[in-house]
Order: sequence, then structure tokens, then C-alpha cells
Amino acid sequence: MFNSDIISDLLSKKILSIDNNRDSGILTIKCIPNLLSNEQKKELDKFIEAILKQLNEFKKEKGIVTDCVKKDNEGNIHITLPTPKMYDEFIKLLARKNLLPKQVIEQKEDKQPAFKEGINHFNATSFSTKLMPPPSKSKFIDAGLNKTELNNLSKQDEIKSSIRPRSPSDGPKPK
Repeated sequence: MFNSDIISDLLSKKILSIDNNRDSGILTIKCIPNLLSNEQKKELDKFIEAILKQLNEFKKEKGIVTDCVKKDNEGNIHITLPTPKMYDEFIKLLARKNLLPKQVIEQKEDKQPAFKEGINHFNATSFSTKLMPPPSKSKFIDAGLNKTELNNLSKQDEIKSSIRPRSPSDGPKPK
């Protein structure tokens, strides 16, 4: 699988563009290759490979024998399907597999979607899905707390965590 953060970054910086043109039934993936680092090239290749793999599976499922992919001289990829209905089904398949940014799926007419910087455009939620390390005690040390005060904070956290909310199985509420 490709790194969606890197692909999102390329979209935000307008190095990569994905055009979902429903009217013509063409999905176009354009890139400026001379601006890519080696890591970005690898991730872009993985991204395109994932889309083409889904296209091949879709073609087998639908019995499509024509070539649907064209590359132009600049290396841009154009995916065309025989009917608008099949094109819409393919776009929905890519959406379910998180292979298209939400902005591209919802693209209106000829307007290119805008991609904000610093967010993952493939993630359906605005919250980060990356694992974060637990907060370190160093921020408390930096705030001027000594080790004794830190230990007291840790004990208070343990005391707080040992208190549980009331349950209906605890019986009637005391008066």
C-alpha cells in the first residue's frame, strides 16, 4: 500500500493532480516528475499501481476487453471506461478502497479540487490516525517541577484512575 500522507502532500503542493471528469468519463492523473524525490516517486508508483490493479480487477469483473489506460508523452495517465455507468462504478470502487481523495470523488464539473496542506486527503476523518507516543514527563520537568512533585502527580493520576463510575449493578443510590 502507498503512503497516503506523501500523496496528500503532493496534491497539496500541486505537484500531483487527479481530475475526475465525469462528463467525459476520464480519470486523469498528472504529475510533475522532476519535482519528486526518490521516496515520493516510489510512493506515487505504488499509488498508481494500486489504482491500475483495481482497474484490472474491475475490467475482469465487468468483462471489459478494451485497453482503458493511456499514457501521454508527459507520463500523465488517462483512464477511460466504455460507459458513464461503468465509470461511476469504478470511481465508487476507488472511493471504497480509499484510493481517491474525497475532494476528487466529489469534484464538480470542470473545477479542480483544492487541497489544503498538512492533512491526509485520503482519510475520511479530520482526526489523525497516526499512533502518538504517550506524553512524556519531560514537559513537566521543563515546567519547573522537581522529581517529588512529578511522583505526586503520578500518584494522583493513579488515584483518579482507580475511581470508577457508578454502575446500575451497584444497587440503589445512597441517600
